[in-house]
Order: sequence, then structure tokens, then C-alpha cells
Amino acid sequence: MGGAISKRKQKSDSKQTKEAAAAETGVKAGVTGKIKKADFLKFYLLIEGDSTLGEGVTGSVHKWRHAATGDIVAVKSVRKRGMTVEGIDNLKQEIKLLSMLDHPNIVKIREAFEDEQTITIVMEICSGGELFDNLEKENNYSQQRAATLFKQMVSAVGYCHKMNVAHRDLKLENFVFESRDKDAQLKLIDFGLSNRHQSGGIRRMNTLVGTPYYMAPEVINRNVKYGNECDVWSLGVILFMMLTGTPPFNGYDSLHIMESVRNNDIQYEDRRWDTMPDAKELVLHMLQVNPAKRYTCDQVLKSRWLKRFASKEDAGKQQMISGEVIKSMIAYANMEQLKRTAVQVVAFALAPAEIKKLRDTFKAFDVDGSGTLSLSEFREAMMKNAHMDRKSIADLFAKIDSDHTGLISYSEFISASLSTSVHLNEDRLCAAFDNLDPDASGYIDAHELGTILQGSADQADIDKIIADADHHGDNDGKISREEFSDFVQTH
Repeated sequence: MGGAISKRKQKSDSKQTKEAAAAETGVKAGVTGKIKKADFLKFYLLIEGDSTLGEGVTGSVHKWRHAATGDIVAVKSVRKRGMTVEGIDNLKQEIKLLSMLDHPNIVKIREAFEDEQTITIVMEICSGGELFDNLEKENNYSQQRAATLFKQMVSAVGYCHKMNVAHRDLKLENFVFESRDKDAQLKLIDFGLSNRHQSGGIRRMNTLVGTPYYMAPEVINRNVKYGNECDVWSLGVILFMMLTGTPPFNGYDSLHIMESVRNNDIQYEDRRWDTMPDAKELVLHMLQVNPAKRYTCDQVLKSRWLKRFASKEDAGKQQMISGEVIKSMIAYANMEQLKRTAVQVVAFALAPAEIKKLRDTFKAFDVDGSGTLSLSEFREAMMKNAHMDRKSIADLFAKIDSDHTGLISYSEFISASLSTSVHLNEDRLCAAFDNLDPDASGYIDAHELGTILQGSADQADIDKIIADADHHGDNDGKISREEFSDFVQTH
């Protein structure tokens, strides 16, 4: 038995290493994590009227429009004047974190800019409002509604933990709906207090951060170091509130609330708990004072309550993979690398509404809810829907897995599944070029391309890409905007 558990743990640790490696070296991180030294106002226009979307830890968020594509985006601009060096570094850390996180229930960063006065972060827009406001309006959720939303939340946080990231400020206000549609997905936002740990392990933290209602006991105790288990506690508080409309800990002020948390003085006075024994059991496992006894996100996803109630919603979303998607995957796998990179950059910038069906398909593939696809998950789904043998499926998987981690990331899947005939128009190609040219020189050179493709191409590959696209007779070793557009549209 012990040997079997050890093997399972080694397998889990191995997958975590692959996921972390993919986050570090993927095209998404290379493109969206590079802070451009360019004028943000040359690329975006402020939407007139009340454009405010919300307030975050490091600044307010407003609606803007991309000047070329017309895409509506969420923008957070932070003035550096008055900020400490540490504060500026923390903001840049938030940008780096967002660039590496690649999950359907985590807000996407599109790009970032910096000038002498300001750092500006451009993100996908989530227009459906905060979970807090939605819950306040409905008072409390049915178990099925709560489980459907909670599964998305736990999946996002569990993915963060696999990336060695602790969010540290999980609360109802930091989950927002991507739209006002009835079945809109939740997105985790505001990584301003997040902490990332290097060297493949969780380093303990001892900073008092977060919001009192949601703080774990070990966070409140300044003398105790803590890890990402604090996020699971916060999720337990959120689940309690989703099911009852009230917090588990009462208090007249922050100090009183924190004292209730320390004493684990949970108020199960609502009679509805008698009708929700599985939910109550899950909350008790998540609100364990001892972090070592607290459930992990994987254990929460496998809990009896979540499987029972979230599975009803999941069953309705299982769908056949369309022939068009399979055709797009095969075409993507055979593209020249520069065009494949352009498709990925375009995919990063697409709004949730434009990729809704593809996102649902990805979730149907992602059986374990990890936020990445293993070969076995990909094979199982493809064998049900595509007339392909096991070797052909494995070959297709390897080509889509451009960073060679043995896993297909969310963005890799969306990129491979896109209909390029619809999305690779001139405006989007121009925007993609700008993202591949962070210094705004008007050219993509070998250094820029090498930085972006560090996880999927060596120097010989970079040289070939430049040579193939640099075909307008100048042979200057750089790719101009016109050369880029011509190459992508003809290959």
C-alpha cells in the first residue's frame, strides 16, 4: 500500500514539475509577460462614459478598446510616483505571475506597458460582476449551483498551487463572472498579494495578508509560517457563505473576527446544514485548524459532495468534438512555426465569448480538472470523436505540445482548435506583430523571437524562421511587419 501511495505521489510531483516548466517557458509567458517600453495610448482608446470595472489591491480597473482590433479589454494603470521600490517590484511580479498562469478560470493578461510615470496591465474583460454581488442578490445558492461554481474555483486555485503559487487573498470579490450569461464561467482575479515559490517546492510564508473573514488561523498567527493550505481555508469560508449567505465566523470588528477564527468558532446555526451532510463534511475538512490535516484542492475536487452535485452540471456540458475542431488541430500541427506562433498570440487576445465552445471542449477533455491535458486524456477524447489510430493521436498531441512538456496547456489547445480562416485577419495579425515586437522597433529580430520561443525552439530553428520570412530582398536578418503578414497568410 505504501509503495502504491509513493508511486502516485511521484507521478503527481512529476506532473507538477511539467506544469511549472510549461508556465516558465511557454509562448504565453514569453509574449504576455514582457513589459513593453512603449506608449500605451498608441494602442488603446478609453471608452467614454463610466468605464470603471472595479477596484483591486494595486489600483482601479477600467474598460478600454484596442485601437486596431476593436477588442474591449480591462486595464489597470498604476502610477509609480509615491510607490516604494518594493511596491513596483510586487506589481511586476503580479504581471509575471499572470503571464505564466494558463487556466480557463483564471483571468488572462494580454500585455503590459511601462513608462516613466505608469505601469499599465491589459487583461481580458470580465463583465459579469463579482461573485459577492451575485451571492448578495440571491442570498444563497442551491447545492447544485454552488457546486458548479465551486468546482471552477477549486480547479483554478489547485492549478495555482501546481504552479507553486499561493493566491493569499481568496474572497468572493476576487471571483468574477466573465459575462452576464446564465452559464457564465468564473474567473479568479487580483494576484497582487500572491506569492510564488521557486525550486519546485512551497516555501513557507509569514506575512499577515488577506481579508479577516477569509484568513486561515496560521496566517493570523504572526509566529507561524504557512503555505498554500491557507487558500483552501479561504475556499472553505467561501463555500460556507455560498450555501448559507452568512460567514462561518462572527465578530464586531476585524480583531474579534480573527479571534473567532483562531478558536475555530464556526457557527452551524443554519438548519439547512441538516439537509446538507456531505457539504458540511467538506467544509469541516477545509476549515481544519491544523494545515497538515486540511484537504488539498485535489481532495476537494474528489469529495463526495462536489462529485455528486457538480457532476450533474458537467454531464450536460459533455459534447462531441466537431469535425471543424479536429480539422483545425491537424492544420495547426502542420503549420510553419512562425505561423503557429502568430496563431497562439492571436488566441491569447480573444475574448471569452469568442472561445466559449472551445473552452467547454477543453474542460470535457480535462477529466482530472488540472488545467492541462495529458496524453491519456487527449487520447481518450479523440478516440471517441475522431477516426484516428493511437499513433496518429500521439503524433498530433506531440505537435500541439509545442513546449515539449508532455502536457497540452489551455492556450495550446485553444490555439490548435481555432479556425484560422476566421481569426487571422489583418487587424489581428498587426496586433500579434506588436506583441512579438516588444521594443516597438518595427521588426522582429532573432533575440526577440528567441526569448518568446525559448521553450520550443533552439538557435537553428530561430535562424530558419528568420530566413524563411525575411524574403523581401533586404536579407537584413529581421522580420518586418509586411514580411510577417505575408508569411503568415501564405503558409
